[in-house]
Amino acid sequence: MNIKKNKKYLSKILNGEIKIKTSAVEEIHGKSLFPKGNKKLSPKIWSFSYSSGTHCPSDKLGLCNICTKCYAKKTETIYKNQDCFDKKNKSFFYSTSPKHIAGYLIQKSINSKKYPLKVLRLNVAGDFRKAADLKRFDEIAYYLYEILGVKTYCYTKRTDLIPELKKLKYIHVNISESQVKGFSSYTAFKTEADRKAALKDGSINAVCNCGDCYTCKKCIDKNLNIGCLIH
Repeated sequence: MNIKKNKKYLSKILNGEIKIKTSAVEEIHGKSLFPKGNKKLSPKIWSFSYSSGTHCPSDKLGLCNICTKCYAKKTETIYKNQDCFDKKNKSFFYSTSPKHIAGYLIQKSINSKKYPLKVLRLNVAGDFRKAADLKRFDEIAYYLYEILGVKTYCYTKRTDLIPELKKLKYIHVNISESQVKGFSSYTAFKTEADRKAALKDGSINAVCNCGDCYTCKKCIDKNLNIGCLIH
């Protein structure tokens, strides 16, 4: 891996000296690799998931205590789109180098005049599959930050991967449903009364009302213990 050489290549894409044919990638892996926004996320926030809620690694490992209320599972039940994550996105991630994933994203951002990439979120559905993947994701995040100034953040319940998560330099990590020193945390409450009590006793120190994440940015780059309502 030649970081300097890779950055030079990616800079040429940004400057228009090299043009990536994104349609060639999408003919193989589909056009839904990096969705722009959703009901909660601004379209300036693109996302990537390579495991579905239906087959979430954290659920399979018994690390998720709200899996029966998972919105990703609900969506996949309605739209039957779990294969998009478990097959197409998974294949793209493992068959494409971090340099070329970053290059694809840089070109897509250039092509997207209305909503270019401003922030990348990992794991809207599912969770990290294995420890080795974290290094690949961090390299992608490094290139995006260095070339585009784009920040990357994630949600995870993979508390079994804490040693590897601590090594991440370019991904802001939110640990869901657990508070681990050195990381942001994100806890879902059943009622507003429960959340207010947690805020009062110091269990959390910030709240999220699931508005525009790009404007709020609490979970993107701030080290907070955030509380939201189950949704």
